[in-house]
Amino acid sequence: MPITRHPAPGSRTVDDNHIVVAVPVGAFANPDAPTLAEIDATTNHDVTYSFVPGGFEPTSTQETIPDPRHTLGASLQKPGRKTPSFQNPLEWVFGTEDDVADPILEEGSEWHFVVRDNVPYTAAFAAQQLVEIHTVRIGERITNRPTNGIFTRRATATYTRPVVREYALPSA
Repeated sequence: MPITRHPAPGSRTVDDNHIVVAVPVGAFANPDAPTLAEIDATTNHDVTYSFVPGGFEPTSTQETIPDPRHTLGASLQKPGRKTPSFQNPLEWVFGTEDDVADPILEEGSEWHFVVRDNVPYTAAFAAQQLVEIHTVRIGERITNRPTNGIFTRRATATYTRPVVREYALPSA
């Protein structure tokens, strides 16, 4: 039976369909399975629009493990350790009275960055929405020289826990 052909699937732009919430480490009873109430708490910070383009780009690499076999004519491999990181240092705007990220991203502070994609920014967190949780420690803050008329700061963020990927938020 031949393969089923499908038209090109639709797509959604990232504009206004992404949110990043900074949650203080210690706020989740279980960092691998936070509740809706823990994510939506007033002690958390919406830092989505504090970051500049390229200033919040989580990524990951994965090692490979050789899996040689006696007389096999091919060299096999298995997936190895994963190393989460950020493609660039975190980078955010600062310098106004309504700064969000700048007052909290202090050197040595630890945060869970809860990231939700493909849902309108203004939509409330709800059961079954998928999020990623990046738990990090903030490194030294460096003030960038003004570029294009805005002030920014940057800092390295190091991971302190494995990334929780595609976590479906539980019912309240």
